[in-house]
Amino acid sequence: MALAESALLTGVRAFSCLECGRCTAVCPVARYQKFSPRRLISRMLSGGLEGLSADVSLWACLTCNRCQQVCPTGVDYDEFILGLRNAAVRFSSRGDTGDEEIPAPAAAENTAVKTGTEQKGAVHAPCSHGGVFEQVSRMMAREGLSQERMGWVTPDLKIHEDKGEDLLYIGCSPYFAAYFGGETADGLQSSLLSAVRLLNRAGITPTLLTNERCCGYHRRLAGEVTQAEALEERVVAQIKESGAKRVITICPECLVALRDTFRRHGVATEVAHLSELLAPRAESLKAKPDGGSAVTYHDPCRLGRYARIFDAPRQLLKKVAGSELHEMNNIRERSICCGNTAWLHCNAATRALQLARIEEGAATGSDTMITACPACYIHLRCAQEGLSEDAPAAGIRIVDLWTHLASAVDAAPASSPTTAAATSGGGGAGKSRKRRKTSK
Repeated sequence: MALAESALLTGVRAFSCLECGRCTAVCPVARYQKFSPRRLISRMLSGGLEGLSADVSLWACLTCNRCQQVCPTGVDYDEFILGLRNAAVRFSSRGDTGDEEIPAPAAAENTAVKTGTEQKGAVHAPCSHGGVFEQVSRMMAREGLSQERMGWVTPDLKIHEDKGEDLLYIGCSPYFAAYFGGETADGLQSSLLSAVRLLNRAGITPTLLTNERCCGYHRRLAGEVTQAEALEERVVAQIKESGAKRVITICPECLVALRDTFRRHGVATEVAHLSELLAPRAESLKAKPDGGSAVTYHDPCRLGRYARIFDAPRQLLKKVAGSELHEMNNIRERSICCGNTAWLHCNAATRALQLARIEEGAATGSDTMITACPACYIHLRCAQEGLSEDAPAAGIRIVDLWTHLASAVDAAPASSPTTAAATSGGGGAGKSRKRRKTSK
């Protein structure tokens, strides 16, 4: 067995696998296509790293962490998958044998992950939406890059630019909004505006980075470790330069990524999800309850199983919005993934998974499904497109948590998912606006 294979298997406790099948039993992907976490380990033990890196199934895993919740021996399937994907990137770009763990050069990785086809015995990662989001994150690793990241900010917001103690890390939502347009863009922009308004209402003036770089999380999920490390180094440098004592995230993927990055780089700066920050301040938000509207809450994988944040969003829904929370059968640790991560897959299986999740929410009798993740918001809304009016998944709205809360405290932006049907003409995410900023 090659050194890289042995190190990967030992590091993820693969030799402890009992082949009990619990991982496959709870895997959301296995319900809709041929896939099994434990069989990937068995195949690596029998066929080696190089052979398995040529298998398209390694890209089907959502790294949702559901399997690890039930594994009796603690096998780290997510890290196993990421190790396989990095190996696939290296094999396809260099023709390595797996004897050394040497990341591929950035230029090689850029050409290695394209279409899901085979070359040099390895499989390229599939991508959706023409690979545009992959290219955006790679672009943000470039030296000397200058972006216009502040076009969504409106004049009423109180913010600092680039310097301040509480840094609000926005993530890639502005790019997602620019790409998708229409009501999805309105919802994503509403989420950002509402997040800042809620912070302002709680007495916090957040700092925004005018040239914020991508956290690199999706590149790690795609096996592009060199690209991820380049992005992480730039983000660490930006945050150190800002003087931030606390980084607040809206996106759960950014939360997980930044916590891991700071740990690897020895950065002591606190990283908190916005829900963690607002929940203890619920009283200061001076809520005007929405009359007890019936909502259900979708736990994002990264916010829930990864970061173990389950209660804060629910507390905000009840205390700030006054919502009547109707829980689904699969919640908290058992929550079902939204069906996509890192834009690696968008196919019939993922759509079936998404529709099943939405139907589960509709079955609670709620008229709204709330999520605290921009990726979940996009994927679940996308699954509803083209449905007939009488389809089980068509009768429930997908709404962002921050927009829902801001509406309850009279801080909602003019364009939001609850009003977009009547007002939206599309786009809106790329317009440049003046904003009120304060100096430190």
